[in-house]
Amino acid sequence: MVHFLLYIGHKYHQFMATQQKKGETKNQHYVPQFYQRNFSNDGKTIGAYVLEKSRYIPKAPIKNQSSGDYFYSDNMKIEKTLGLMEGMANVVIKKIIESPLERISKEEEYTLYVFTMLQAGRTIFQVELIKESANLFVRNTLKKIIELKRKYGKEEEVADITDEIIDRVELNFNSVGMMALGTQAQLVNTCIDLDYKIIINKTEKSFLASDNPAVIYDVFMERMKQIYALGSRGLMIYLPLSPFIAVLYYDSKCYKVGDRKKKYVDLISEKDVEELNKLIVAKASNVVYFRPSTYSEYQIRNFCDCVMKYRLSDKVAGYPEMVSEDGNPIIGSYHIPMFCNLSLSFVKELPKYSFIKPNQYNPAIHRLREIAYYRDDFILK
Repeated sequence: MVHFLLYIGHKYHQFMATQQKKGETKNQHYVPQFYQRNFSNDGKTIGAYVLEKSRYIPKAPIKNQSSGDYFYSDNMKIEKTLGLMEGMANVVIKKIIESPLERISKEEEYTLYVFTMLQAGRTIFQVELIKESANLFVRNTLKKIIELKRKYGKEEEVADITDEIIDRVELNFNSVGMMALGTQAQLVNTCIDLDYKIIINKTEKSFLASDNPAVIYDVFMERMKQIYALGSRGLMIYLPLSPFIAVLYYDSKCYKVGDRKKKYVDLISEKDVEELNKLIVAKASNVVYFRPSTYSEYQIRNFCDCVMKYRLSDKVAGYPEMVSEDGNPIIGSYHIPMFCNLSLSFVKELPKYSFIKPNQYNPAIHRLREIAYYRDDFILK
């Protein structure tokens, strides 16, 4: 698995420079087919609800879901390497689904963790995030250049360039799917400090999945009214594995999740299932998945409609203008956090953090987990 991370994370730019079309696996899935089959009745189709079109599809072919032509690369080495990783993850996930109370080995834990982390960064949602971030940076940089030219008497050079024209500027991206995967691979150990629990859904309401199924969230930062990222204090990562089994990674220095002595949580409240499903719908790129026999069209449509208010129209925003010590402008952006008033009965903030009020929040102390300060080579050791 470590070899896979090094292969993807440090060599992907070399593959992009030596593309060779071979006519193999043109349709590449950013949500693996094996994963989607866990939400299928027949192994071939899955229930799908397209958010932007409010379209209910009771039997959508899995082979056409969450995929794109050469989404990562037309170099088949990338697709084959991903296939090997997915094969390893499939074995572990099947084992968990079949025997959720059974502890898995350290190697299996790491396989599941790597799969979850890569899944969080390899989807169309992440591709759109990268595009939006790059476009915003370029537009804000151009606006600043024009502002400075006008300030220093060179207005004639930019007389015909307006903000409206700049706001239509878009970069032409190549292999952005590979860029997303490569970036996430280099960040994969950022969350290795998180603990995890297997979530066993014992209610009659099943878990939903989506075209962006590994959801990153932060209950502590939501309460502090702060943005969050992979190194944030209070981070959580939720991934449903089937309609009734899921995994939740969490910051154990910030939260108590279920019984400390158990590696699993029995979910008996439908309200908790709805809260987790709310995460999935709110962070989906455009398609929500479900096992067809578990939700009617009315149920899925009504639930998604109720969650739409939490979905973000813009994923990226620019920082207020800053100036460096030598007087040069600093242009930056951040990912707008999605907050949905998440409330889970089995997740409790520990006293050290639950006592902190938003006006007491100190970014120097409360913003990051310890691992954010470590070098990656130290983490790997």
